[in-house]
Amino acid sequence: MRRIMCVVLLFFVPGTPTFAQDSVGELARILRDKGVITSSELTAVESSAGQERVRLLASLLEAKGVLTSAEVARLQMNSTN
Repeated sequence: MRRIMCVVLLFFVPGTPTFAQDSVGELARILRDKGVITSSELTAVESSAGQERVRLLASLLEAKGVLTSAEVARLQMNSTN
């Protein structure tokens, strides 16, 4: 039984960061479709790795006035927890 649990965990644990990255990419595509970010900004987000994708998207949204600096700080604080 313990062996089965280890195998199941091996399949799900590595997928968690990928899911988060895919979520950031999907959010960025939605924002591009709505005209909030440009296609070149989407490309920059998609070409970034890991947490840098979240930071880049947040900074783009802050520069455009969509997010405040306090909201960006909350995102950065949550990503370190």
